[in-house]
Amino acid sequence: MNYCEKKGGSFFPGYRGKSLHFLCWIYYLTLDLNSSFLLHKVTVVVFVIIINILHIIILWQKSVEQSSIFRIMQYVALMDILSNLYYIEQEIDSFTDLLAPLCRSSGTNMTFTVLNIIFGAIRNYSRRCSTWLSFSIVLIRTLVLKYPMNSTISKLSNIKTANYVLLGVLIFCLPIQILECFKYEIIRNPNYESQSKLDVDCRVDNDNFVFKMHSYADGIVSKLIPCILFPVSTYFLMREIRKAEIRQKKMMSSSMQNNFGRTSKLVLYLTLTFFVAEFPLGIVFLLNPSVFDDEVFGPYAIVTSIEGILMLILSATTATHMIICVFMSSQYRETTLLVVRFGYPWKVK
Repeated sequence: MNYCEKKGGSFFPGYRGKSLHFLCWIYYLTLDLNSSFLLHKVTVVVFVIIINILHIIILWQKSVEQSSIFRIMQYVALMDILSNLYYIEQEIDSFTDLLAPLCRSSGTNMTFTVLNIIFGAIRNYSRRCSTWLSFSIVLIRTLVLKYPMNSTISKLSNIKTANYVLLGVLIFCLPIQILECFKYEIIRNPNYESQSKLDVDCRVDNDNFVFKMHSYADGIVSKLIPCILFPVSTYFLMREIRKAEIRQKKMMSSSMQNNFGRTSKLVLYLTLTFFVAEFPLGIVFLLNPSVFDDEVFGPYAIVTSIEGILMLILSATTATHMIICVFMSSQYRETTLLVVRFGYPWKVK
């Protein structure tokens, strides 16, 4: 009998026998998986940050098509970089904690606690912005395909549109972020006697009201609603792609058809990566308030472990944006080769 089953009342009260054994198995499985993922966290995050920096540099080149979609892709990559800085800060925190007798004090403990909250807020805010910026790419491409002769709609392809979209998304995601600032309260923890351990802790607000309200709002607005809008908009995008292909055969040259179709399919494939972790994360965010209990440890530990796994998977999927662009756009591939060769063109013998 493991520790979870011995202390069943503290982990899963009301469960006995096989039910308790199964829940404890799920508990240890999620904890082990989360620990395994965290072992490779730094490697994944550093790789993702480097890929996204390279992605931004390539999209910034004049040889790449200058449009609102590609500019928004740059903003998405920037948000993905910002969201991954949280894991870097956590690793620095863990490293200094190992050297606690030499490096940590009451002041530094408070500093790292505040930094952890700040970088966590940056991660969450940038993730929300990245989600809605990605949706704006699908929406813009769908509208441009559906109304090709509309002069007002065609202006959505201008680079200036991307700046307005970014501003709108930043403002739209701000209320939930403001709510998150009141979710935690930093207090001194008298139970920590040694300076080698943290003597500050984070507690949720009284009665968990703000914590619950923020979790529900974040899960619905940042995860579930996009997961509903994305497939709907993707369906309309696919339908407009088929219609556009018919029009292109009549009106455009073969090279123009290829470029037009590839851009649309590029947007389509980028939307598919969204569903890998975002929808499960939406479910997890909605479950968080209902399973949070200071006296019952098991359910909340399972949910937070799954959240940690999905967040790291979500970070890893952001690297696929560049990979998709490489496969879908010959223009992007040529620019990539030019960038990695530091501006020297490929010499054909």
